[in-house]
Amino acid sequence: NLFDLFERIFETVEITTNPGIETVFEPKTFTNEGYGYSIDHPKNWHRSHYGKLNDIALDVAGFDPNPLLGPPVEYLGLVSVNILDKRTTEVSAELQKNLQNIKIDPFPMKNGMKATYLSGELPPDGLNMGASNKLIFVFFQRNQKAWVLQAVGPTPDQEKIFNQMVESFKFTN
Repeated sequence: NLFDLFERIFETVEITTNPGIETVFEPKTFTNEGYGYSIDHPKNWHRSHYGKLNDIALDVAGFDPNPLLGPPVEYLGLVSVNILDKRTTEVSAELQKNLQNIKIDPFPMKNGMKATYLSGELPPDGLNMGASNKLIFVFFQRNQKAWVLQAVGPTPDQEKIFNQMVESFKFTN
């Protein structure tokens, strides 16, 4: 199921922190013309567009301060944009079954688009080795598909960058 994919991603990631990371970044824009969206990311971050991963994950793009290896490696990046062939309510319900300390709020978008913020933690299992087990998702719904922006184990500064990336997200067609 979808949660198993996110959990495998989290279990295989080795999270490194950079104490000098900036919370205001010089943007570089990634545009996906096929699915009609754009998002700004830090200019010095690496980007990988994975495309379709399976019948549910129709399109995935990953962003990370470190080079990305891509599939079949499970870690898709500190931040990823996932277009899923499911409604946001279905995706959110699946994730909530397996997370603890869940927080759900509207995410205020400057451009007037409506989004939902969901954060939670994976239950401790000893695999994290001190790394954050926090997952953050911001959901958009368009054309019966869930557009999910995700951050895996962000530090507080990386969470600020994630929020800036989410604020820059827009549909282009």
